[in-house]
Amino acid sequence: PSFAWTAHRSAWVAHRPHAWSGGAVRATAVAVAALEPKQLTMELVRSNRTVQLMRLWEEHGDAMHISAFWNRLGKLVRSSRAEQSWLRARGAALSPVRERTLAMLPDLEARSLVNTAHGLASARLLASSPAWLQLWGSLDGAARAQCDRRQLTPQNL
Repeated sequence: PSFAWTAHRSAWVAHRPHAWSGGAVRATAVAVAALEPKQLTMELVRSNRTVQLMRLWEEHGDAMHISAFWNRLGKLVRSSRAEQSWLRARGAALSPVRERTLAMLPDLEARSLVNTAHGLASARLLASSPAWLQLWGSLDGAARAQCDRRQLTPQNL
């Protein structure tokens, strides 16, 4: 029978129609393997809802994927009124990701810094509150440090 795979926690899950359920699709957990970095990038990019994106980040997020998270969030918010509404109503749900981003900033490479800033701006997460102001200030400081080390080049912008 045909089935679709989706990422769930540290495994891939097969969704198969069960004959006894009248053809309804039920999830059958199949622990294949933890997501490899390329798999995680693809799942982040394919996320079509903020909730799905946040679940992936919560379960697998790391410094290598932080800019992919913020960029995808920016695209979702830019392109969907439903995602804009969700973010306005539940913006506090981003606090853990924002805090983790703050902690990661000193270790991010120049391109990741620029992409993170772009994603935040695209998601309209501007310096409208002290918490977001702190993140933007820290991004500015991290970018200036990259400039001082001559690592922030025009190509990275």
